[in-house]
Amino acid sequence: MHFTQSQMADILEFIYTGSLQISNLQKAEDLITAADYLFLERLKFFAQKFIAQNLSTANCISHYYLAEKFNSEELINSSRKFIHLNFSTVAESEEFLNLPSDEVAKWISSDHIVISEEEDVSRKEPARCEIRRTFSSRTTDLHVA
Repeated sequence: MHFTQSQMADILEFIYTGSLQISNLQKAEDLITAADYLFLERLKFFAQKFIAQNLSTANCISHYYLAEKFNSEELINSSRKFIHLNFSTVAESEEFLNLPSDEVAKWISSDHIVISEEEDVSRKEPARCEIRRTFSSRTTDLHVA
């Protein structure tokens, strides 16, 4: 793995001081990758905590899968909870609409998604149509056992 000079400076600062100023999500994502590679669990935890505090409907899906990739349990749980609680809005996001059909099926079949009212669902009809269209066009990718 290759580290930039800036990333190495951040890693060394954290090792020596036990703290680090994380100013943006990209920096936090890079730190999770580096910390995982270098087995720096405390730095990984620190970076995933920053991401969890900055989740939005636009980034929660990608951060959930980043957390899965690096086995970051706290971020997995935070992202999943955020997605469930904000599902109506998340389901309209570009990240969600670009998911593979098996992942869409996993999310929409969850018993934990929260939709505030039945009317909320009907107001989201354009997104539902897009999800159905996307899901229908991708069902040929699904293999039923």
